[in-house]
Amino acid sequence: FLSDASSIWGDIPIPALFYLSFHILGYLGERWTRYKVIMVGVSIIVINYVINLILQTVIIVVDVHNGIRTAIEYIWTATILLTLFGFGLFMGNIIQFGTDQLQFAPSHHLAAFARWLMCLLLFSLGIP
Repeated sequence: FLSDASSIWGDIPIPALFYLSFHILGYLGERWTRYKVIMVGVSIIVINYVINLILQTVIIVVDVHNGIRTAIEYIWTATILLTLFGFGLFMGNIIQFGTDQLQFAPSHHLAAFARWLMCLLLFSLGIP
C-alpha cells in the first residue's frame, strides 16, 4: 500500500520533500518561538503514535472488512505523513534551539553539540 505512494510529485521522493521542508519549518521557528514549534512537533509525533497503535490493534484483533481496512490504511498513511511533519518541525529547529542555549560557548562546543545530536538521532533510528 505504501509502496504506491513512494513519490507524490513525479520523480521527487517523499524523503527529499521532507528534508527540503526543513528551511520552511526553520523559518516557522524564527517567527514563532523555537520552543513552541519543537513542542508542537513532539506533540504531533506522540498523538500520531497513539493513533497508529490503536489502528494497528484494530486491524490485528478485529476481523475488519476490506472497505473498512482500506479506510484504516488511508488514515494510517495520513498519520505517518503527519508524524514526518512533526519530526520535521522537531529536526528543523532543535539544533538552532540547542545552540541558542550555548551562549558564549567556543565554536568547537557548538560543532560538538551538532555532532552529538545527529549521532543520537541516528542511533535512536537504528542506523549504526
